[in-house]
Parts: sequence; structure tokens; C-alpha cells
Amino acid sequence: MARIKSITHEIGPNNRYRMALADAAREAADLRTRLDSLRTEEGNIEQRLKLLDETIGVLEPLCSNEEGETSPGLTEACFNVLEIDGRSVPQIRKDLADLGVRMSAYKNPLAVLHTTLNRMVVSGQAERVDGKPARFKIAAKYVNSLPGKARYVESPAVRK
Repeated sequence: MARIKSITHEIGPNNRYRMALADAAREAADLRTRLDSLRTEEGNIEQRLKLLDETIGVLEPLCSNEEGETSPGLTEACFNVLEIDGRSVPQIRKDLADLGVRMSAYKNPLAVLHTTLNRMVVSGQAERVDGKPARFKIAAKYVNSLPGKARYVESPAVRK
């Protein structure tokens, strides 16, 4: 202990401050380096989270809500929004968005809808209405007697 007091006394008060300054400067530089590293890591994590959110958005509709129950696919969702008098593809896209269907997962949602609706026409689930723009309506065999909106009797898109 006496040796420490003598060394401190020999260094003098100015030198002690210089040593404290050097220690503080070193620690500040280390912390800045660490902070830069953490910011880089934060950017990488944010990028990964964005990719995972997109993946979840695409996969979520394909997974079941409850045991044995699956979420409706795009064909089923289209079937549910088709009307007796016909709807344009942009109208169908809006109706699907109102139902919570995430069309943002597709690069070209209107093309996907056109393809889905044309397949529904081929399978007999929907009918094309003459005129421009292209309009689609629910196939007559699936319409019941409820006025106004089309209601499906049994959706052909769901196979058990």
C-alpha cells in the first residue's frame, strides 16, 4: 500500500488526469466501435425481419386456423366475392382486400386474379360476362335464391 502511495505521489496530479483522460478516450473509442457493430447488426436484423414478414404473409393463408380447418385459398376467396351481375378484376381485388386477403404477396396481383378467374371459368365455377373490361360472375349452378349478392350452395374449390 505504501508503494502505491509513493508511485501516485511521483506521478503527480497532472499525470493522473492524463492517465484518466487516456483511459476515458480508449473506453469511448471501444464503445463507438461496439455501437457501430450493433448498428450494422440492427440493419441485418431488420432486413431479416422484413423477409420473414413476407414469408409469413405468403405462408399464413396456406396454414390451418384450427385443427383440420384450412384457410380459404385464392380460388375460394374469389368464389366468395363473385356476384350474380359480374365484377371487374379491380373490383374483385378490392373485395378480396376487404376480406383480408393479402394480394401484396404477389408481384402482379391483377395477373394472378385474371389467371385464377379464367381457371374458374374453365372449371365451371365462374362465368365471363361480355364486354370490356373483363368481368366475371358466379356460375349459375352455384347461385341460390337469396336476392342481391350471390351466395354459394357448396363451394367447388374446397375438396375434403
